[in-house]
Amino acid sequence: SNVRVWSLSPQRLRTMRAASELDQLDKEAEDIVERMMDDKSAADSWLLHGHTGPVYATSFSPDREQLLTSSEDGTVRLWSLHTYSNLVVYKGHNYPVWDVQFSPTGYYFVSAGHDRVARLWGTDQFQPIRMFVGHYSDVTCIQYHPNSNYIATGSSDRTVRLWDVL
Repeated sequence: SNVRVWSLSPQRLRTMRAASELDQLDKEAEDIVERMMDDKSAADSWLLHGHTGPVYATSFSPDREQLLTSSEDGTVRLWSLHTYSNLVVYKGHNYPVWDVQFSPTGYYFVSAGHDRVARLWGTDQFQPIRMFVGHYSDVTCIQYHPNSNYIATGSSDRTVRLWDVL
């Protein structure tokens, strides 16, 4: 399956320049981030390829530099919105992953799946940090509390559970 990222402004989407070109830039320039972008790559949209099943949920990082996607293939993928490429594939669920959400801080995220479990992850770790077990059916939705200390999970067992992350 694919995820298409569209520009919602008149400005087109650009990727980062090649590493060899980045070496030639003045790193002290005030507009260094702008100079790092490649105008030749500008497009109205970018297609992200990777999942082998339908994509059920997406979540943008708070800094808008990354995107999480969850799928029927049992994986969560982390995408760079600078290079429009897949950075990490998180494999922890055995069945479809119905929902995924970045924490308000952006480093952690949670996933919810058909396996009746919600998992807490760190973007730099390949294994879940913590698992939230207790629902009797699919965990279909998740939501972070704004302070990042709690996660609410909703399930098709007709319950909502509030979990302490700390």
